Amino acid sequence: VGRAFQRSFEVELSWRPPPDVLVISGGHNDRRWRTGRVERAAERLLDVVRGHWPDTTIVMVGPIWLDTAPAKAYAVRDALAQVARRNNVTFLDPMATRWPPEAVLPDGVHPTAAGHKRIAAWLAAQLV
Repeated sequence: VGRAFQRSFEVELSWRPPPDVLVISGGHNDRRWRTGRVERAAERLLDVVRGHWPDTTIVMVGPIWLDTAPAKAYAVRDALAQVARRNNVTFLDPMATRWPPEAVLPDGVHPTAAGHKRIAAWLAAQLV
């Protein structure tokens, strides 16, 4: 919400040929915002992407928490899942997966190298 992903898309990606699949991952840092604002930002992003690439399949990935997530993260996840449903976009929920302790750094937030590999393997399996 607070970062202009829509603007980043317009400047860095929209001029490229349309991909077959676009994975939008977000929400981890949006827990400080009201869920209504998160929903509106996600809706705007989907509108912009579909305006540029109408035939691209979009997959939305919710917040990635490898350790115990704060309650607000679940509210953000649920808001993004609702946006995905309303827009016929596949929603993937990494918070529904139990991640091993070695996947997360001591800060409880960021993945280790092994965690990144697990996330990549999880995402690849979901996209098949």
